[in-house]
Amino acid sequence: MTLLQSRKVEISEIPVIDLARLGQGPAARSRLYIEMREACETTGFFYAQNHGVPAAAAERVFEQCHRLFALPKAELQEMAMTKSPLFRGFLEVGQRGTNLQRPPDILEAFNLGQDLGPDHPGVIARKPLHGPNQWPNLPGFKEVVVEWQGHMNGLMHTILRAMSGALDISYDSLSPWFEQPLCQMRLLHYPPQPPQIGHMMGARPHQDTSFMTILLQDDRGGLEVEARNGEWLQAPPRPDMFVVNVGEYLELLTSGVCYPAKHRVVNRSGKDRYSVPFFFSPNFDTIVDPLPEFAAKPNARPFKPMHIGNDMARFFNSLWPTVGSGG
Repeated sequence: MTLLQSRKVEISEIPVIDLARLGQGPAARSRLYIEMREACETTGFFYAQNHGVPAAAAERVFEQCHRLFALPKAELQEMAMTKSPLFRGFLEVGQRGTNLQRPPDILEAFNLGQDLGPDHPGVIARKPLHGPNQWPNLPGFKEVVVEWQGHMNGLMHTILRAMSGALDISYDSLSPWFEQPLCQMRLLHYPPQPPQIGHMMGARPHQDTSFMTILLQDDRGGLEVEARNGEWLQAPPRPDMFVVNVGEYLELLTSGVCYPAKHRVVNRSGKDRYSVPFFFSPNFDTIVDPLPEFAAKPNARPFKPMHIGNDMARFFNSLWPTVGSGG
C-alpha cells in the first residue's frame, strides 16, 4: 500500500481572483488581468470569488446530487453510459473506456452535456457529442440541472472576458468560439476511502481536456493540485468560491504559456464527497491555432492546430465506455 503525500496550501499558493473587478474601472480590471495571467502561467488554478452565481443554486444542485446517487443501483444502471453514444449517463465505480492502461477511479459519475433535440442543426448533421441527455425519474432534477448549466454558461463568459484581457486579446475575437460551446457537466460522488491505497484514488492525476474548467465542490475537501516542482498541494473548498483551472486547449492557444496543472482527488474525509465540475470548450468545428504572440515566449512550446470536436470525441472514447460511434 502507498500513502499518498500532499500538504495543505498556503493562502498565496493558489490565487484568489476577484471577478467583480471587471466592472470596477480600468485600474481594477488591469489588476485582475495581471493576477489571472500570473495564475494561469504559474499554478494553472485559481479560486474565483464574486462570480455572481447564487449560493442557493449551488445548494440546489448538491441536493440533486444526493438524490441521484441515493437511487437504487438498478435504477441508475437504466441510465448507464453504455446506453448513450454521446457519453452521457451513469458511470459506476471503476468503469473505463478503451484505455485499459489508465487505473480506475473510486468515484461514480453522471455525465451531461447540452440537451439538444432532434431539430438542432448539430443533431440533424449527426455531429458527434450532439444530442439528448439521459434523465432520471426524479421530479425537479432536470429543472435544477438546466438552471445550473445556465449559471455556468454565464460564468463561462465572465471568465472568458477576464481571460481575454489577461492574454491581451480581443474578447470579440474569442467569444465566437463559444457561441455553441462543447460544455460537459459531471455530477460526481466519491465514496469514503482509506488514506493508504494502492493504484486507485478518487480521481487519478490528470489534466483537463477542455479550454477551462469550473469546479463546485462540497466542504469535504479532496482536490489536490500538482505544483511545478512535483509536490501535491491540497486545494480545500473556500466558502462561496469556485475553483477554476486551465485546460489543454488554452494551453495549446498560448503555446504552453498557460499551464494545465495535473490534479487528482483523494477523499481523506472519511465521508461521502460530492462535486460538480463544468468543462467548457469551443464550438465543435473550431480549429484552435496557437497565437503567434505567444510562440516567442521563453517558456513556449510548439503545438499543432487542433480540431476541437474531433479531439474531444477521440478523448471521450478512450476515457469512458460507450455504445459506439453513432452520435
